[in-house]
Amino acid sequence: MPFPLPALPYGLLCRLRELSNPQEVYYGRKQSTALRPIQRVTSQEYVVFETKNGEPSTIQCLFSGPPDHNPLEKYKNKPMVFNINDIYLRNLPENLFGCQKLQNLYVNEICYLKIIQTTVTLQYIQNVVSRMWNVQYLMIETDKCNLTVTHVYNMFPKLKQFIITFVNNGWARDLLKLNVSNLSIRYKIVQSRYLDNLYSFEADDLVKLIQNGCDIEISYLPNNGNDIHIGRARKLLFDRLNSRFRQIDYFAKIGGGVYNEMFRFDLRKDDNGDS
Repeated sequence: MPFPLPALPYGLLCRLRELSNPQEVYYGRKQSTALRPIQRVTSQEYVVFETKNGEPSTIQCLFSGPPDHNPLEKYKNKPMVFNINDIYLRNLPENLFGCQKLQNLYVNEICYLKIIQTTVTLQYIQNVVSRMWNVQYLMIETDKCNLTVTHVYNMFPKLKQFIITFVNNGWARDLLKLNVSNLSIRYKIVQSRYLDNLYSFEADDLVKLIQNGCDIEISYLPNNGNDIHIGRARKLLFDRLNSRFRQIDYFAKIGGGVYNEMFRFDLRKDDNGDS
C-alpha cells in the first residue's frame, strides 16, 4: 500500500519535494499529486549519447526529430525526465551524469537500452541505473567487463531480454538462484577467453531455466571466420549436453555446419510446451 503522502504536514511535503530528484518526483506523482510542483515527462523515440574516445568534452546528444532538436540543451538549467523507446550509450565516461550535457538527464521508462563500451565496469552500470529505470531490453557490447549475470539481473529488475558479449563462470546456476523466469537470455561471445565460462553449466540447469519460461541462445561469433576455437566451442557444448539430451535436433537449432563457421545454439520450449 503506497504511503499516504497527502497526510504529511505541508512543511514535510515541501522538504520531501526538495530532497527528491526529478525521477523520484515523477514516480511519486503516480501515487499522489501532493508533491508540487509536479514533474512533467517528455517522450522520445530514440536518443544517442556518444563521445569520441570517451572524452567528456566531446559528448554528443542526438534526439529523434529535427536535427536541432535537443531538449537537454533547450532546458539545460532544468532537470528533464524522459520516457524513451531506444537509448544508445557509446563510449561514455564512467561518471556519465557528471558531464555537463547529461547532468539534468533522468529516464523513467526505457524499452531498449544498448551500451557500446570498450570497458564496462560495475561502477559504470551502477551510475547508469541510478538515472535510467525500468529497462526492458538490454544489450551490452564490450571487450572487457567485470560484471556477472547476477549484477545484470539485480540492477535491471524489469528485464525481459538481455544480450551481452561477456559471461561469468556458473551463470546458469546463478540465474536459478535468483529464481529467474520468463527471461530471454542471449550470449553473443566474440572472444575465445570466455568459452570456458560460456559452457560452465550443467544440462539440468538449462532444463530448469526452460521450464521457468526462459529461452536461451548461445553464440560464439569470432571476428575471424577461420577462428581455431570454433571446433572447441562445439565440442564443449555437446559434451555438456550429451549427458542430458539424446536427440539434440529435437529441441535445438544449431548454426554452423562446419568448424570454420560462426556457431549458435538456441534452446527454448517447443510449441507443445515441452523443453
